[in-house]
Amino acid sequence: MESILLVRYDNLFRGDEVKAALESMERMRLISFREACVIVNEMKDKVHAKKQLKLQPLGDVSTNWWMNFMKLMVKLGGPAPQKSLKFLQAVMNETGLTPSFIESIRENMKPGTSSVFVVADSDQMRLIKDELERYGGSFVTSPIDINRLIRRFTKGKKAA
Repeated sequence: MESILLVRYDNLFRGDEVKAALESMERMRLISFREACVIVNEMKDKVHAKKQLKLQPLGDVSTNWWMNFMKLMVKLGGPAPQKSLKFLQAVMNETGLTPSFIESIRENMKPGTSSVFVVADSDQMRLIKDELERYGGSFVTSPIDINRLIRRFTKGKKAA
């Protein structure tokens, strides 16, 4: 089983620093992860994914699923339409994302912040968290079926 980790920072730039650290740690074979992405929330309703790592066999599909997932999370941070809430419940049921993880994303996607999302095997996640704790931030994890999540957010494009 895989896990997804969210680490949120109270500024726009810390996520990039952590991304560089992740790359370095993987090159030194200290950690292994499937995919990672930095999400920056510059201002209300202006969120973008950047600095993706390890796009493995997912190709150009990756950026799309991260952005679609984040747009939904930001939308849910405000008054969410019932249709979005039903969609989110279906996603949680299909992928194993916990309600507390989704709630943490909603609470943490504030303007002026950056977040790092890392997807890795569950046994690697503890090591990754230990390595990233020196950078501060708030940590939340959840089990996830990443292939189902990617398929759900890529609107019919084929994912690995």
